[in-house]
Amino acid sequence: MLVQRAVRVATALIIGLSLAVFAGYALHINALITVLPGLQGMSPLAALGILILASGLLADSLGRLGLARALAWWTLGLGGCVLMLHALAGGDRLSPLIAQRLFHMDQAEAGRTSIATAASLVLLALARLNRDRPSRADGLAGRW
Repeated sequence: MLVQRAVRVATALIIGLSLAVFAGYALHINALITVLPGLQGMSPLAALGILILASGLLADSLGRLGLARALAWWTLGLGGCVLMLHALAGGDRLSPLIAQRLFHMDQAEAGRTSIATAASLVLLALARLNRDRPSRADGLAGRW
């Protein structure tokens, strides 16, 4: 019971962080997009991936296993697409376009999803999808 409550609180904080990044893009407030001035901000795709992944964790803690699984598949697809962008185009070329088209921001101000972030999303989604195989899920999630 205490663990589920802690998971829900942590998940709510992560969802709030992702929504704050989207608010930063929508309202053009760089302080909500980046941790410190001069550092690259979180990309819209990374924020979306984290939001979907955290929502799946929340769904899982509420017993909505089918929804949690579907959200893990969405996260896997998003992370996989970003990894393909890195392989084929040399980087996240989509996040700047999203920032420009959806949020009317200059493309240079948009964050880009790193290979490490995309790979983390993929591995965490795979860990969720392998939840019934604890040793495999732990390895995918980076718990040794």
